Amino acid sequence: MSTVSLPEQLRPRGVSYKKFAPGLDFPCWFFDSLKTIDKDFHLIYHPYKVLWDDIINEYSGGTEDPRYQVNFDHGELNFGWVLTDGEGRPREDGSWHLWRLCWPHGWAHIVEIQSKEIEYLFLLVNRLSLQAAFTERYGHKAWSRQVEEETTKATEKHQEDQQDLFNAVQKENKWLMDKAAENFERGKTKPTNPQKEQVMSYAGQTHRSRVSRPMTDEEGGLVIPD
Repeated sequence: MSTVSLPEQLRPRGVSYKKFAPGLDFPCWFFDSLKTIDKDFHLIYHPYKVLWDDIINEYSGGTEDPRYQVNFDHGELNFGWVLTDGEGRPREDGSWHLWRLCWPHGWAHIVEIQSKEIEYLFLLVNRLSLQAAFTERYGHKAWSRQVEEETTKATEKHQEDQQDLFNAVQKENKWLMDKAAENFERGKTKPTNPQKEQVMSYAGQTHRSRVSRPMTDEEGGLVIPD
């Protein structure tokens, strides 16, 4: 099976690494679509968890201004600083990421490929295609503002959904709160420890017995959100 080699610019050369195999790692149409959007897109395997800058290359920076770099460490090609477990062992990753070769500056991280599901890959391709068309017409700063606005709206929507869930739970449990308040006014403050009877039978028995156990929140009528 044919594999796709990475360009040797701005990274260690002559080192081994896991090459992308079209049709095996991801569908061929997905790889072709990425190349159609931008010929400088490259799928890169991350054997370990790493940290990276917006643009990284082989340059590690000065003493007072260090930076992450593309390196060969722990027997692997790494696009960033390898994270360890505290005892010097690299933290395993095993994910694929989309990077772009921005010659002559370095490599820019685009996105982690989080799923191989067809629906996800289609959405990712469509999103990248939209981004490419948007930035070509309006520029990268305009796209950054667009993403920031979408993120803000998504956060606000999540907060609204959480508040709606809280309100619904409070409304459903109102009768229990009212009952508790009523008992408190009457001086009934000791826990009631409600019990539920359950018929039990065992193999070989000719009769059934009843046992009591504490009621669960759901059996008592309390609504608990997921």
